[in-house]
Amino acid sequence: MKSHISEIIELLSNLQTKCDGKKIKKGVFPTYRTHHFLPYKRFDDNIYFTALIVMILQEYLEFFSREDKIKAQNIISSALESYKYYANRFGLPTYNFWRQNPSLHFPNGMFFSKLSRFQLTDDTDDTVLMYITENRTQKEVEWLKKEMIKHTNLYKHQIYNTFEKYKKLKAYSVWFGKNMYIEFDAAILSNILYFIYYYKLPINEYDKDCIKFLKSILENGEHLSHPYYVSHYYYQSSVILYHIGRLIARFNIPELENCREIIIRDAKKLKKKNNSLMHNIILNSTLLMLGEKPELIKYSLKDKSIENFCFFTASLLKPYDNKSIFGNVSRNQLFHIRWKSFAHSLSLILENEILFRKNNII
Repeated sequence: MKSHISEIIELLSNLQTKCDGKKIKKGVFPTYRTHHFLPYKRFDDNIYFTALIVMILQEYLEFFSREDKIKAQNIISSALESYKYYANRFGLPTYNFWRQNPSLHFPNGMFFSKLSRFQLTDDTDDTVLMYITENRTQKEVEWLKKEMIKHTNLYKHQIYNTFEKYKKLKAYSVWFGKNMYIEFDAAILSNILYFIYYYKLPINEYDKDCIKFLKSILENGEHLSHPYYVSHYYYQSSVILYHIGRLIARFNIPELENCREIIIRDAKKLKKKNNSLMHNIILNSTLLMLGEKPELIKYSLKDKSIENFCFFTASLLKPYDNKSIFGNVSRNQLFHIRWKSFAHSLSLILENEILFRKNNII
């Protein structure tokens, strides 16, 4: 199979915004928010997908040719320069999904952008992803970890929108913000733990409870049977497996080592059931990270499913108690906004190609 690596890096370079505009800042990759059923599509200026792309490029930089490495480094440099526009508007070293000062929530929207109710607080997911890609100082990462502890379950508030058995775990919440509700998300907890192990921070009781949560959902198969309950924002089983698999592959976490076989087994099982190109790309990457040798997937970069792939979703209804009427309704796709990023999808394919070469399969 002919390599698409150089082609993808060239596409990423072309997709990245080259100068500041009213809708998007220089260095940011364009994104759209859409709806599964309704004819809704809005240009979305967020930093989240840009940070994900930078993370992948940095991780595999050594595997690029000299020319591709220069292009990738230019992409990374430009992206990092844009981070400051999404920093906390009060000067704290945390980050928001959308641009701040002023807050531009639901950008280019006709309704939600006008309501302060839909203005997001900073979140742990965006913040740790950006810290990982920025190479922060030890003092800065220690501050962030202490700040995240203030937003763990039972520190001030108790989680209500999870299974009863998890309500006493002192795991990190999705959100910063003094009065924000507590929310667990398996993929986000994987990213938080990635940040903690990446910076070699001491493991505390909060980290251990995050590990317990991930271990339990895998052992009980809740990532397959109840993906929305364990990951409100990444509730596709393949995406949950990708996040936890990447964490296990990258770092030595003895408590999760037994979960390696569970992820491998379930990734293979999902591949047999799935005919989605991007989901199978993600599952292949997960298997490759964990030392497996899956079959190559043939594809074309012109395949429309790449552009239409949804990695991240949010419910317009706050995640209510799972047993409540609103909790059940919030799962319905009618109330979900789906984010799509062609550039991020390309970076996932890029990762997949490099992993095949790294494992000497092609």
